[in-house]
Amino acid sequence: MHHRPSAVLALLVLLNLHQPGMAADEARTGSSGATPQRITFTESGPLTGLDEYCRRTRQAPAAYNREGNEHEYTLADESFQLLVPPSCNADNPHGLFVWISPGDSNLPRAWLEVLERHKLIWICPNNAGNPRHFLVRIGLALDAVHNAKDSYPIDPKRIYISGFSGGGRVASMAVLTYPDVFTGAIPMMGCNFYRPLPAGENKFFQASAAKPIDSLFAQAKRRPIVLVTGERDGNQPQTKANYGAFKKDRFAHVTYIEVPQIGHNMPDPQWLEKALVDLDAAVIAASAATRPTTRPATRGSRAPMTK
Repeated sequence: MHHRPSAVLALLVLLNLHQPGMAADEARTGSSGATPQRITFTESGPLTGLDEYCRRTRQAPAAYNREGNEHEYTLADESFQLLVPPSCNADNPHGLFVWISPGDSNLPRAWLEVLERHKLIWICPNNAGNPRHFLVRIGLALDAVHNAKDSYPIDPKRIYISGFSGGGRVASMAVLTYPDVFTGAIPMMGCNFYRPLPAGENKFFQASAAKPIDSLFAQAKRRPIVLVTGERDGNQPQTKANYGAFKKDRFAHVTYIEVPQIGHNMPDPQWLEKALVDLDAAVIAASAATRPTTRPATRGSRAPMTK
């Protein structure tokens, strides 16, 4: 991926001719009549790029370079949608919800209200749908995190990536390869895995994600993943197989949610809320498990039990 990084963050609201310094304030709108703002960045994240992805997945860059330049992009030519709840400030940091769409970057109003209620900033790259190379889509997600962290008080424990259909597949790949960036994922109606899985009738779901190097894989196994599918979704069998494979490989926090009676469609907002509740609960549990003991056991006392 080729970028044109800049030392200065440029947040440009493109809906009107605002000055760059006003972009952050323009993005702060509430759920009542909230309007996401279209912004641009010029500073690429430090982890974007083909070489870094290949280092993390033990792949040769030449394999991608032979495909042409579809995996390259210029960040200054891209744009994002951003919505920052008005309650977000230095005393009340919010999480970040990076959305990868299979098509346009719009989310239903009710979904945005759920995200605000859960103290999550929403950011989504425009023009990052299924026709774009997956490395572009992951790269734009990394750029979104890098620039949002520079501009807003972000809770580092709650940097989530999600998406629908092909966007869900990209989200599942991103949390595996960049677990040091994304602390959780909600792949919806689409999920990739790093080895072939039985699909019945002597068929297999092909491996469609790269397994990262050991140190990152160990970290990825601690990241909570909430898989959302529909009872009638064509991707449901693969999502269910992936869930079993994640559990078999001892991922610490994997949840499976199947929405009744829907096919390959965006679920109602209550299912997003359920997924966020499950994700946050896993993040809290993981944080508690790694928190150092503040009061050592005294002589003769029984060591505390752990779950």
